[in-house]
Amino acid sequence: MTEHKRFDLRFPNDKVHWTMIDLEGMNEDPIKHKEIVDKVRDASETWGFFQVVNHGIPTPVLEGMLRGTQEFFEQDIEVKKQYYTRDVTKKVAHISNFDLYTPSVPAANWRDSIFFSMAPNPPSPEEFPRPCRYMF
Repeated sequence: MTEHKRFDLRFPNDKVHWTMIDLEGMNEDPIKHKEIVDKVRDASETWGFFQVVNHGIPTPVLEGMLRGTQEFFEQDIEVKKQYYTRDVTKKVAHISNFDLYTPSVPAANWRDSIFFSMAPNPPSPEEFPRPCRYMF
């Protein structure tokens, strides 16, 4: 089994746990593949999130993405504002309160997010916010 680093998500309560899904061997064994798919489905339906290990993404890439994202959100609001949009066709979008105008949602779910549309045509490096340009 490949060793992996657990990221410090800074939960104030050490009793917070979530499902960890190991992808090792997923492509070699159809039975293992089905088991992993079932775990993803269960975690998605039960908790809405999970952690994946042995996915093949190198730790320095993950650390760079976390660092770039943190640096983006620590910027002055005037800098972040240039990426703010509700236009889902944009390749780079800073969004707050995504479901604010969704009639079926009874209350706003406030969160700030940044999205990068990477396929089929990823943004050029210049289109990324400066802290995020070298994450990938």
